[in-house]
Amino acid sequence: MSTSPQDSFKVRQATLPDVQRVFTLLKVMHGEVGIFPLAEEKAVARIASIIEAGGCLVIEDGGEMVASVGLEQNAAWYTEAQCYADVWFYVHHDHRKSGHAKVLLWFSKQASRMKQIPVVVSVGTTKDTLRKLRFFRKYMTPFGGSFIYGVQ
Repeated sequence: MSTSPQDSFKVRQATLPDVQRVFTLLKVMHGEVGIFPLAEEKAVARIASIIEAGGCLVIEDGGEMVASVGLEQNAAWYTEAQCYADVWFYVHHDHRKSGHAKVLLWFSKQASRMKQIPVVVSVGTTKDTLRKLRFFRKYMTPFGGSFIYGVQ
């Protein structure tokens, strides 16, 4: 499903045959922002699980997968109230000015509205953090903060 006839990109829900393509895209993300070693088997299994649950959207531009969000439905430790939490939210560096991040966020918020549960998006990197926080702050309410020690 294209967002409009003039757009050259396509937004769609990922399916199980997409697991390897999503993993290939997320390996690029890991290369940019990953702070822990990549466990490929674990990553592929987690991607497959999220796709199987219907929580993965992808953007293809010119036939290439260039962006994806993985949402997982869960609850905080102290409640039964559900929310969507992003497991990943990534736009390939060659497509950062494309508006794809806004599209992924719009679809994430749409899923939240349809299910009538909140969506929580996190920035889990030490690289370009302020730019990413500013982006999400434009469209969402800030919620908490994270700090890390012991990793360079």
